[in-house]
Amino acid sequence: MPSSQSTRHSLPRVFALLGVLRASGGCNYADSDAEAAEGCRAYASGTCQALARCGDAFLSPYGSYEACESELSQGCTYSLGLPDVFGTGAGAASCGDMTRSVDCNAITNGELPAGCQTPSGKRSNGAACRVGGQCVSGRCAEFDGEWGVCRERVANGEVCLSPADCSPGLVCSHAGRCVTLGQQADACGVERACRAPLVCVAGSCTAVDVAPTCQFFADMLCTRLAKCSTSVLLSVYGDQRLCSARNTENCLSTLAMVEGAFAGVGIAGCTNALDAASCGQLLDHTLPAACQLLPGPRVTGQPCSSNAQCASTRCAYGAGNACGVCTLLGGIGDPCAADVDCSNGAFCGGNSCRVPGVSGASCDAAQRCAYPLACAAGHCVEALGLGAACSFAADSCSRYDGFFCGSSNTCEPWLSGSSGQACNQTRNGWAACSGGSTCLKTGEGDTCLGPLEDGSACDPLHGPYCLAPAQCLGGLCTLVSTADCR
Repeated sequence: MPSSQSTRHSLPRVFALLGVLRASGGCNYADSDAEAAEGCRAYASGTCQALARCGDAFLSPYGSYEACESELSQGCTYSLGLPDVFGTGAGAASCGDMTRSVDCNAITNGELPAGCQTPSGKRSNGAACRVGGQCVSGRCAEFDGEWGVCRERVANGEVCLSPADCSPGLVCSHAGRCVTLGQQADACGVERACRAPLVCVAGSCTAVDVAPTCQFFADMLCTRLAKCSTSVLLSVYGDQRLCSARNTENCLSTLAMVEGAFAGVGIAGCTNALDAASCGQLLDHTLPAACQLLPGPRVTGQPCSSNAQCASTRCAYGAGNACGVCTLLGGIGDPCAADVDCSNGAFCGGNSCRVPGVSGASCDAAQRCAYPLACAAGHCVEALGLGAACSFAADSCSRYDGFFCGSSNTCEPWLSGSSGQACNQTRNGWAACSGGSTCLKTGEGDTCLGPLEDGSACDPLHGPYCLAPAQCLGGLCTLVSTADCR
């Protein structure tokens, strides 16, 4: 799925909650060493679980889940050992429990649960401090090395370095000013972000309902597919209705795992790009820029459950594995299992990334021709239309239109075989499988089998295959992986 460029203006305040915790030295609880250490571990665990649940963007300041737990636990433990800090280890654990289930929009907005507010310390303004929890104001600023000075929190419009500098109800903007978050139709941008789930679109805070956005995207994709190649639509989905339903479900399931409002804007941009894209772009895996994934936070070699999590935009799964590994997109000649494993403009054929063949180029079962060419006698040639004279030995009838060279040596429509019916050469003519089914050899001859429903056991090498756009992940047909891969 594509991501939204508008997200980038909002990322600094996504971490408002994290900034408050870090600037205050953690959770600011004072207790015995053992109780405090136990409470701080529980606090860090609950907080990092919440961040992981809301998406990789929330964990990215730490680099990993493990680093998140380590940093928050150590910060909490450090602050409790300082003088003039109030609280208990049990309070820290309670904060972790509350944070574990906090709404992702609240985290985006920097809204701490009531039990997690930084406790006021004893030190008045002007006193030396190391963490905000030592100060009556809750703010330790103007650091010179390890030491800062207790100061009042700053008001709306004043300069800030972190969310902990701002008065309650304000956040530190990307421009370094304490501001309120924008409401519906408020002006927004670098100076002011919107209150989640609103997003900044064309300078105005806007609500994005992802359900109709996903429906519109799926309808556009399937409409374009039907216009470009009825045979591809028939082969993969069976009809336009099922194509739209499956891609709507896939879109909604994907956005449910990420910042849906932000990604929803990206989906809308991709929809517009699909409307203007050529059939060659759509069918030759040359996606418009608006439909290409933005790099995720995970580097090559890290575990993953979706392409959007990886900086390379490719999460590669091994046979039977529930989690994948972030892997570089394949260049020409690199191994692959599907088109998405290859860089934009390349496809996966014969388990290696290839470029579609131009007119006159060699072609075979593994090397396909660029749209709308046909492969005939081992070379890419201009495809023939319905009723055109053809040669059965060098069939150049348009496969994209669902034609083959019939017994009368003219291009005619091929038959459509659904699951359980005969395929390839049949007594009634040549038949191709439809609705996502696969032509496989059985005891009764070549037969269309599948597609497999979501959750069914699958074999990505030998078929039958999953109903698109589901993939065979960890041996099961999976529309969107919910595996917790870290």
